[in-house]
Amino acid sequence: MRQKIYRLVQPGAQSGKPADAYAIYWAVILLTTVGYGDVLATTFTGKLITILSALMGIAVVALPAGLITAGYLEELRNEKDDSDQEE
Repeated sequence: MRQKIYRLVQPGAQSGKPADAYAIYWAVILLTTVGYGDVLATTFTGKLITILSALMGIAVVALPAGLITAGYLEELRNEKDDSDQEE
């Protein structure tokens, strides 16, 4: 029923693909701030590749940056504790 309504409202929508998959695609693209809307994937395979690429970009950039920052802050705290103990 939901698919029929979706195809009625969106006549250009691909038939046979769940609307939830497209919702996941748009959520990932918006949350990762990847797209501006000028160029976008139109096929299901293209959207899947886009989702995987966006999530891998986060894994490659954001996670190591957090780990490096945590290590840096821990080292700063250790230096501060050492200087407090010397005084």
